[in-house]
Amino acid sequence: MKKSTLVFLVQLFLLSIAYGQKGLKTNLEKATHYLNIKDEVCFNFTAKTEQQVIELSKVLSYGHKTIDRSNLTVEAYANKTTFNTFLSYNLPFTVNKEDNELPFNPHEAGLSTQARSSNIMAAWDTTWDAYPRYSEYTAKMQYFANTYPNLCTLQSIGTTVSGRELWVLKISDNVNTNEGEPEFFYTSTMHGDELAGFPLMIRLIDYLLNNYGTDPEVTNLVNNLEIYINPNANPDGSYRLGDTDAITSPRRANDNNQDLNRNYPDNVAGLHYDGIYEDETLAFINFAKSKNFVLSANFHGGTELVNYPYDNAYVSEYTHADGDYYEYISVEYATNAQNNSPSGYMVDDEDSNVYPSPGVTHGAEWYRVYGGRQDFMNYYHQDKEVTIELSDVKWVSGANLPALWNYNRQALLDFMKQATYGLQGTITDQSGNPIRAKIEIAGHDRLNTFRLSNADLGDYQKLLKAGNYNVTYSAPGYIAQTIPVTISDNNKTIQNVVLTATTANPTGNNQSICDSGSVILTANGSGTLNWYETENSSTPIATGNSYTTPVLSTTTSYYVEDVISKSNVGNLDYNSNGANHTTSGRYLIFNCTESVLLEQVTVNAANAGEIEIELQDETTKVLNSAIVFVNAGLNTVDLNFEIPVANNLRLVGKNFSTGGLYRNNANVNFPYTNGSISIIDSNAGTSYYYFFYDWKIGNIKSARAQIDAIVNPSPIANFTSDINNLNNGEVTFNNTSNNATSYLWDFGDGNSSTDQNPVHTYMTSGEYTVTLTSTNPNCGNNQKSETINVTISTLGLTEVDVLDFKIYPNPFKSSITIQSETSNTLNIKLFDINGRLLISKEKITPINNKIELNYLETLQNGTYFMSIEDLISKTKSIKKLIK
Repeated sequence: MKKSTLVFLVQLFLLSIAYGQKGLKTNLEKATHYLNIKDEVCFNFTAKTEQQVIELSKVLSYGHKTIDRSNLTVEAYANKTTFNTFLSYNLPFTVNKEDNELPFNPHEAGLSTQARSSNIMAAWDTTWDAYPRYSEYTAKMQYFANTYPNLCTLQSIGTTVSGRELWVLKISDNVNTNEGEPEFFYTSTMHGDELAGFPLMIRLIDYLLNNYGTDPEVTNLVNNLEIYINPNANPDGSYRLGDTDAITSPRRANDNNQDLNRNYPDNVAGLHYDGIYEDETLAFINFAKSKNFVLSANFHGGTELVNYPYDNAYVSEYTHADGDYYEYISVEYATNAQNNSPSGYMVDDEDSNVYPSPGVTHGAEWYRVYGGRQDFMNYYHQDKEVTIELSDVKWVSGANLPALWNYNRQALLDFMKQATYGLQGTITDQSGNPIRAKIEIAGHDRLNTFRLSNADLGDYQKLLKAGNYNVTYSAPGYIAQTIPVTISDNNKTIQNVVLTATTANPTGNNQSICDSGSVILTANGSGTLNWYETENSSTPIATGNSYTTPVLSTTTSYYVEDVISKSNVGNLDYNSNGANHTTSGRYLIFNCTESVLLEQVTVNAANAGEIEIELQDETTKVLNSAIVFVNAGLNTVDLNFEIPVANNLRLVGKNFSTGGLYRNNANVNFPYTNGSISIIDSNAGTSYYYFFYDWKIGNIKSARAQIDAIVNPSPIANFTSDINNLNNGEVTFNNTSNNATSYLWDFGDGNSSTDQNPVHTYMTSGEYTVTLTSTNPNCGNNQKSETINVTISTLGLTEVDVLDFKIYPNPFKSSITIQSETSNTLNIKLFDINGRLLISKEKITPINNKIELNYLETLQNGTYFMSIEDLISKTKSIKKLIK
């Protein structure tokens, strides 16, 4: 929103009311007044030195106004305790009413220009120019879930200190199905008095749901993302005083007087300074742990810019590995907002001396913050999160909310689109099963900027600036792959990866049965064999070297994998031969000979609290980090650290708020080894064993081998016969057997055949028993016998023996030889059973008393008659032939 416009509206309102509480003259009196009525005061102070500014940042919560480096003027927030600490510095300060009292009725709708020119009945969720009451907010979120059940679901991720719900709405095209899509998160108003983003997030939800299916831009976002939106992360701060359903005197902190954006674990400053995490903070920590967000933003107010990591380190110290990507998407957001607003909106630039880009700043160059959510999400959850400041005026009046929406609508949508770009794909084993793998770029990634694929579907996303990268995909128990990829801005690069297991597949043979029954399948491997019904089943149906199937009537495939169990490693003496140790930063030194997953360790804590555990290499480079919450006494904590092949690795108790962790200083016997991990020393020498007991190492496994239970059907012999109606002795047999591959016919006249459908000619009339034996190689044979009656009549073609000659072979196949006793010239004719002339050879003279007829293979099997006429003796003979 145009800065001058908002300031003018606020000033106009202020001119119409009297200033503050009558009788409050000094700044101390004003501060005391606000501390008494709202437990918080916003004030401006002037420090003496920059070091003092840094020192007080650990006590006070600094606001969003630019710190004037020339006079060191700082906007700050304090509760009673921290304000008393501030007073001990004896620094000048001022308290302004406009910083501490809401100057308008936030629930009055209809005052915006859009509302006045519209026929719509004014309401906070129709004209969108007012803030909702808490009950209205809750009802609206429930309305969305009930009205669009196929597109959204509503979840309370926890409650505030005072019991209000922390609502998160999920939006996706198949909202109840995990489709392996990028997970995206918007959240607002973790500072309860920075209200502008609160109704904007509700309006964004409304916009997405109402435009799905008609607006291609919205439809594409909903179809390709899992979108999570939390409109208000600190409802206690927004609604806490007076009428608790209304916004009357909102404040920055929650109901425990804690600034929630200073309440997260910090990789530089460590655990929260007083060791207490607020209910709201814990809810968001647990929610982030349950997801794999690829991109997110949290909304604030008090200036106009996009702020990206790190908040806790200056550029001169170190930068985010993907700082160029952050600069790119932040400039895109700011430019979008600038293009859709009057001149002067979203142009604040707090790092212009380093990265000059209006509307964008690198966090710490603005002012340094420890315990912020942005750095927490980046460092501990590998999520690219930014902070978006929506307005120079902290309290945007309802009348200005529609304009603020118009300024930011396209920027909000385009920022969401970024989550659909970058490097994406799936990581599976050779059987197609998903793998939880690490995606990392050597020489590029640092400070936990790797990504992990999701274990349930193997999907992954990694957002990168355009360029060429060598990406390494690794997982314990698999051979790592490094693949070159090319990334272009605002586009998606798909790289699916199949990792090969280091464990060989189990071996086994298929087993066969006939018809139906149970089958015993066996396999061999080097570990425990798990049997599955499908290649992608998640639950084994049996364990061991053999599996007995249920009764089967069809061939069924089963799948077996070889699981190599890794024994636990480490000292088990976690409550004797030692004592509680209160010094953080201690570590164990170990070697790893094959990549494994360190799933869990056991710690013995003096009190309930938090522990920050780091995996480091021998140069102290951080390979992974985890914040774990423990109770007093023994705790088994989840780490899930991928341990690379390396020597002198370190498992470090970097920080803890438990009042100490148990350490052994007697009967320590290094090394502790299981063949993959060897714990060899501690930072204080081999006489001490620090903190981490009974390491649980994850199993590794092979791909799945397919073994079939083959059900072969037994053969069933059957046939029909067709006796030629010319009564020529010819019978055609039709084989109707099932499940057979070979056949043997016994025609009952001493002849046989292996043809599938033979034609047989009987030489004489009679009754014959025909037997068919049908066989398959797996299940033996089966016989069918049938009696047939054959009557032979030649239909006028009768054999006549006058001439002295022989015809052979008979039956014939492809040729016939006629042998005569004379060399007289002959006429030769061949007829079929119906008397049709097929071959005629006239005036043929035998050679050496022989005549050969060749190329007869084209004749069908059956009965034939040959007529031989002697042209000299004028005599004729007829012979019956069989093929």
